[in-house]
Amino acid sequence: MKYWGNSLSLVWIQTDPLPKVCRARVVPASEYHSSHMAFALDQLDHLVLTVANIDASIDFYTEVLGMDPVTLDGRKSLTFGTQTLKLHQRGHEPTPHATHPTPGSADLCFITSTPLDEVIRYVTELRVHIEAGPVERNGAMGKIRSVYFRDPDRNLIEIANYL
Repeated sequence: MKYWGNSLSLVWIQTDPLPKVCRARVVPASEYHSSHMAFALDQLDHLVLTVANIDASIDFYTEVLGMDPVTLDGRKSLTFGTQTLKLHQRGHEPTPHATHPTPGSADLCFITSTPLDEVIRYVTELRVHIEAGPVERNGAMGKIRSVYFRDPDRNLIEIANYL
């Protein structure tokens, strides 16, 4: 059995024991269950951002979001807690890489225990323009209160507190 798909539907291919005989049916997402998988994911190890200017990105993420810069094997990354954002310079991406690596195409949500009013005060003092918020949204583990702004590549940055 093989599964392909997205959150809307999955295609299930059942191959019969006889060669070259194949039946296919679309499995609605409501019928899909992760126990059908041959393996389970444990966590996200890192995320890659393709950027126009690595130094500008490092300045923003360290000064505004308090991340730590790291260089490993000549490649630049940013860390916070146990998470890593790897930075690829547009036009100089190591292989393999995304099919269309593009600065400004990310939408990232970061959770903080710092009260959102303090976050707003801090980023405003740094002259970071708040694009939206505070607003209530749904996070991965429940309701969140969020504020939105942009990084130097125009990626959407969301900072949130769980409610």
